[in-house]
Amino acid sequence: MKRLIALALAVVFTLLCSTCALAAEKKPDFMLVGKGATEERIVLDLNGDEKVSVTFYLLSPKGYSYPGYLLSIDGPGYNSGAEVTTKYEPALGQYSVTVTAKKMVSTQFSVIVYGKGTGAYVQKAIRSYRLEVLDGDSYAYWDKEYSDEELAKMQSEAKKINVTDGIAYAPEGGTVVADISENAQLSISALKALKKRPDNTLKLAGERYYWEFTGKDVNYQGKRLAEDVSVELQNNLLREEMRKASGKVNITAIRLPARELLPENAVLGVRSSLLKGSATAKLYKYSGGKAALVQAGLPVDEDGWVSFTLPDDGNTWFLVRG
Repeated sequence: MKRLIALALAVVFTLLCSTCALAAEKKPDFMLVGKGATEERIVLDLNGDEKVSVTFYLLSPKGYSYPGYLLSIDGPGYNSGAEVTTKYEPALGQYSVTVTAKKMVSTQFSVIVYGKGTGAYVQKAIRSYRLEVLDGDSYAYWDKEYSDEELAKMQSEAKKINVTDGIAYAPEGGTVVADISENAQLSISALKALKKRPDNTLKLAGERYYWEFTGKDVNYQGKRLAEDVSVELQNNLLREEMRKASGKVNITAIRLPARELLPENAVLGVRSSLLKGSATAKLYKYSGGKAALVQAGLPVDEDGWVSFTLPDDGNTWFLVRG
């Protein structure tokens, strides 16, 4: 019997890119794993596509810096349907490991770390990985079927993000994109890491929205260790209140959480089908039953995306075609 399972990455992940041209809601396909673990599980989902691919960076011991170390791949088998390759990335000073699969797979592979010995390279460490490739609600299994509890655990692990490592290993001036569609908690540790990289950008991508800011923008307040940065769009009751207060009809309602950790000048991007086809949009603040125009002439792209900064910490706003 087929089991319904969402895309599950059982290792923490972030997307690293020097320029960020991806749609904000796209799932990250770069991840960082390792950190001394002897075994990790990587779960990917074909989701009806011909192939799925993911690239990660082995966080090797600090002494293994290029050209002081080399990586070698052992497995998976030739006929497994999966291929694992490695490449040194000069811009990062790290080796990347890329996994590509064209069918459902349940297998293993290892990444072997070689360090400089006396006149030769000698094995210093080995990282073993269990690879599971799903296709929607189907999966292959090597030695066992997953119980409902195990599948639920995989799904739970898939929601975890590790923004801090992404920032630490991003190229100078690069952008780290973290998928927050399932878990919108921003930690103070991530902000502290970003503050040390003032020229780097952090983009928190949710479902039809994103937050974006640089290390220069970080100036966290309060005593929170983490906060929810999720954005609620098109709450029906709130939208009706806004309609009555403003006399506007096609409203994109926005409700925000309390913001203590997010930088004041963080850019908020929102995608709305109601704005699609319009060259510009207007931003209104809604407070105390009243609507006030905040900004007009906000550019709208062909997909209905519009971005702006908020002038204060109010939590209810709306957009209309401009």
